[in-house]
Formats: sequence, structure tokens, C-alpha cells
Amino acid sequence: MAIRTSIDTENNRIVFNSTDGGSYTFDLGRVHADNVRYATLHGFKQRLGDNAAFSRDSTTGRSPTDEEKMAAIRAMGDYYMSGAEGWTTRGTGSGSGESGEGGLIARAVSAVQGIPVQAVLERLDAKAASLGTTRRKLLNQLATAPAVREKMAELSPRAPVDADSLLSDLMG
Repeated sequence: MAIRTSIDTENNRIVFNSTDGGSYTFDLGRVHADNVRYATLHGFKQRLGDNAAFSRDSTTGRSPTDEEKMAAIRAMGDYYMSGAEGWTTRGTGSGSGESGEGGLIARAVSAVQGIPVQAVLERLDAKAASLGTTRRKLLNQLATAPAVREKMAELSPRAPVDADSLLSDLMG
């Protein structure tokens, strides 16, 4: 038996369907506001933490540092707090690096180094290959550099509405 889940954002529902024909609909509109608030915070805690769930480096066996993990958490949190609409930070595949993997970090490094984003990504890919690691890990390391963090804060768009007001509005 397999269970498939779909999220219906228009109607604030989660639908669970099993291969044996059973289904269940979870309706957020019927949930107490305190539980909606808690679930929202719990979901973001999980989402931000999941962004820092790196495996050991396959070549060296080295575990990611707390600094690298915090950079990943910070990058994901900053993405959401910027007022971005999309749940995922992955881009459309345009290749520009503007909103793809590490978009904000790559743009910040580009600005700090004075080179195009695509050049940053190409250099990172080459460096990652030579070190036996990934672009994402290198971007997260770069995000810990003070100059890059400062530039990320500068480049992050600010939300058009107050986050507390928005949260209150979403809770109904």
C-alpha cells in the first residue's frame, strides 16, 4: 500500500490518498488558530533545519561544520523572510544563477568579487570537482564570510508587508 499526499493551497487542505482506495482530507480551516500558529513555526523549524542536513563529504569523510550548517539555515531563513513567494529556492533552470541553487549567495559572491554570477558558478563547480565536494557546500561556506553575509543582507529584498501582520492575517 502506498499513500500519496497533495497540498491544496487554494482551499487550505492536505489530501491523503492510498492505493487501496481510502482517502483523508485534512482541512486547515477547522484547526484552532493556536495549532495553526504552532504548526507554521514547527514547519519552518523543520524546513530550515532540513536545509542544513548535509551528509559527510564522500572523499574526506568530514562532517559539515556548525558554521556551514548555520549558513544554510541562515540562507533559507533569509530567503523566506525576504517575502519570496516560492516554497523552494530552486530556479526555473534558466542557468543565470539568479534564483537557482545558491542564488542569493552566488549573487553576493559575484558582487563582492566583481565578476558575473555565471563565472562564480563555473569557478565553484571547478573547485568543487577538484575538492570532491558540491557547489552547495562551497556556497554555504562562502555564506559564512562577513563580506558575503553583509552583501546578502543588502541584496535580500524586503517583504512588502510586516511579517507579524501577515502571519496574523493567515491565521484567519
